[in-house]
Amino acid sequence: MMSAPVPPDDRTTDYNLSINGLRGFLAFGVFLHHAILYRWYLLDGVWRFDASRIVAHLGSTSVTLFFMVTGFLFWSKVLNARAAAKPIDWGRLLLGRVFRLGPLYWTACLICFSIAAWVTGFRLLEPVGIIAREAANWLLFTVPGKNSVNHFSGMGLVIGIAWTLTYEWLFYFSLPLLSDLARRRVTTFSLLAACGAASIFYLTRLESIYLLAFAGGMISAHLARWPAFRRRAVGVPASFAALLLLTLDVAAGQTAYNPASIAALTGFFAIISSGNTLFTILARPFAQFLGTISYGIYLLHLPLFFILFILILGPVSAQLSTIHYCLVILALGACVIGISWLAWIGIESPALKWFRSLRAKPSTTRANAP
Repeated sequence: MMSAPVPPDDRTTDYNLSINGLRGFLAFGVFLHHAILYRWYLLDGVWRFDASRIVAHLGSTSVTLFFMVTGFLFWSKVLNARAAAKPIDWGRLLLGRVFRLGPLYWTACLICFSIAAWVTGFRLLEPVGIIAREAANWLLFTVPGKNSVNHFSGMGLVIGIAWTLTYEWLFYFSLPLLSDLARRRVTTFSLLAACGAASIFYLTRLESIYLLAFAGGMISAHLARWPAFRRRAVGVPASFAALLLLTLDVAAGQTAYNPASIAALTGFFAIISSGNTLFTILARPFAQFLGTISYGIYLLHLPLFFILFILILGPVSAQLSTIHYCLVILALGACVIGISWLAWIGIESPALKWFRSLRAKPSTTRANAP
């Protein structure tokens, strides 16, 4: 028997400090991953995702762990509801995700549409109806598909990271049914939500290997409630064990998108989510700050890369020496952090506060607690 759950929403608990700090480093890993890929792309015009194992893992390991964070946090909500015998308002939960993911993502989309307009000379190269449909596909988190906009084919270079949000939404819509299956009872709403998840899976032709990462986060949510595991997950020996598991992830494949790597990362994340701060690194103020603005770093760095290297510097970008390119990336990283902080203050935080101010109303989407 597992012990009573530890509330994952209490940000003062060690394991949530760890997760928030981890998010900051994951966002930085994706930033660095794309900075290197952009360098290669500027030199030879080829987007070489897996040319280097270390570079590939900077991106793929970070994305895999981001998926585990989602699986952990939201499965923890299910476990907490079961322990407290309280219902989950699934409609409000899904609406909350719209308020959390939507405002900044749609802002990034508007930036990308502005870039597309600039590149195409502010001319209509397609009928307005087609352009509107293409833009809508991106605004809907690319669930209907990824495409060019007004014959601008560089959307992948500007906001290609959006593909991961499609998997996030697949998990959110799967969660009600997963919760019902865990308590051996299925409700109408969970079936409807599952149909939504199936539609996302069908429309986008998603790959099932990524779903294992969410399962790893869910497993970690159970382990984090086991006192014996939590006791062993903190301290210096556990920190070294976590680093060993991270090394095994890299050794297991060219990217983290394979069962062996995901298994290693599940062990790594289980240790972190149970309170390990990796020699206190994840609990440091700067790590916590990066964690808070990690969504902005994740979404906004690619548009800034495109604006600087393609629109402003142009051919000069390929002529930069390695040292000069690194200096530019260092300055651009500072800009990304500053802009992400402003985005948190001006977009993300107000949207969350507005959502929380909405009075929760009785809903037919509430499910009885397990």
